[in-house]
Amino acid sequence: SGLNKLFKKMQDCMMAVYIKERYPECYMKGSSNPIEQKVIFMENVSSPSPTNSLMVKTMKKQGKYKVVTTGLCRRAVSELEYYENGLKFIKDASTAKAIFLSSANDLFSWIDLRPESKLIQLWHGVGMFKKVGWSTVDKQFGRGQAAREEYDQYRNYSYVTIAGKEQAWTFEDAMHISADSGVIVPVGVSRTDVFYDEAYSNSVYQKLYSSFPQIKNKKIILYAPTFRGNVRGAKAPDQLDINAMGEALSDEYVLLIKHHGLSRDIPSIPKKWEDTFAFDMGAKKLLGIEQLLAVADICISDYSSVAFEYAIMERPLIFFAYDIKSKSVLPFFRNRR
Repeated sequence: SGLNKLFKKMQDCMMAVYIKERYPECYMKGSSNPIEQKVIFMENVSSPSPTNSLMVKTMKKQGKYKVVTTGLCRRAVSELEYYENGLKFIKDASTAKAIFLSSANDLFSWIDLRPESKLIQLWHGVGMFKKVGWSTVDKQFGRGQAAREEYDQYRNYSYVTIAGKEQAWTFEDAMHISADSGVIVPVGVSRTDVFYDEAYSNSVYQKLYSSFPQIKNKKIILYAPTFRGNVRGAKAPDQLDINAMGEALSDEYVLLIKHHGLSRDIPSIPKKWEDTFAFDMGAKKLLGIEQLLAVADICISDYSSVAFEYAIMERPLIFFAYDIKSKSVLPFFRNRR
């Protein structure tokens, strides 16, 4: 409709003003100050726990750097608030020795990074079987060629850490960074470190049981699907039959539901099972996805990269991919090399 087109135009203008003008100006002004022994961890969304929480904890314990963590809260706040949060982040990042990102964003696409600083993309998922970045150009859920070139979010990366060298081609395809450039480094994925930390898992159980004592002594099923559609119109899948699961499993299990952070139109939980058998963990903002993966006895997912992370623990993993043959889903996937 005409109103939607006007709204989209206003969003594009706001994005251009902040990313092309205000952010470079803020960064340039801040860069006139000396570099600090400071590292900053940034995520697009707000989360109860940082995506790379053990890495953050370790660096704080070492005491060599001032460690700052921040979430831009995308989708949780208005577009204006999101870009204002970005402005604060850019100001802080202008004097940081290292900047760690956990997801893609455009904030640095018009900034020339100062040579003393490193911009490191840790990424937020282990698997890359979904198409992202440049590999989505002109697909129904991706940006066009011109928009990718106008806001090249990958041009400032000093390093991109990946799980293994076998994945290099997927990042090369998605980010247009040569696998031989030295930027893509197969050193492992930091967000999975917590799965090897027993104290971390124990702390998650304690937090969970203190908030929901009714689930103690029950096994945990985690439902963690990805979204459907494009990023701007991301929708949560709505085909899980919670009533049937509750009738069959509630004596022995509980169901913790964590939809993708970008998902909208989250399906409601039937009143009969709400906070007795089924719990919307996204709405409660109590635990992050890493915390939930660490304590889940069974994980149900679909096309989400959480399957790769959960597989580390060698626990049952169920793929509920009811729409795998849908034309709206098929373009999402990479062709295997």
